[in-house]
Amino acid sequence: MDLLKRELAPILPAAWTLIDGEASRTLRLHLAGRKVVDYRGPLGWETAAVNTGRLRLFEEQPVEGVSVGVREVQAMVEVRAPIWLDTLELDLVARGAEDPDLRPVLAAAERVARVEDEALFNGWPAARIRDPVVEPAHSHPRGHRRELAQAVVRAREVLRTGGVNGPYARPRRGCLRRAVGRGG
Repeated sequence: MDLLKRELAPILPAAWTLIDGEASRTLRLHLAGRKVVDYRGPLGWETAAVNTGRLRLFEEQPVEGVSVGVREVQAMVEVRAPIWLDTLELDLVARGAEDPDLRPVLAAAERVARVEDEALFNGWPAARIRDPVVEPAHSHPRGHRRELAQAVVRAREVLRTGGVNGPYARPRRGCLRRAVGRGG
């Protein structure tokens, strides 16, 4: 049995393919933060933390002339959003329908994306993300950071749909911080 417990759901493989495709498409569309910060993943269910590259030295060293510390890691945050789908609607896929009602999948994917973006743009102390990952380059209130990133993502989409593919620009050094290494 896998963590998603798919084998317990009375859903045909073809319907799972449609569900996965819609969820992936919706996440790619709505995950604004991943489009403006370095991102590495997915890393799999087994990954509990990622290396930050930092070391926290102990205040009191056990032996003079020896440095001892603990390597810092950023714990992974697991986000789950349950969905309820009409199995009769999904069974239509076996009959050739390509457009079952997947609105609950879309809504769940949008909520999951919002959780991640809120953490990136505003920080999330409970998840040990103390500061926003995206540094504000202005004095606008916190809510405007997300709007700024969404405007950048919309502009990128206009370029992409117009046939102009990226990379569009490399961020100046120090403009953005990595998602890992900011916890603590």
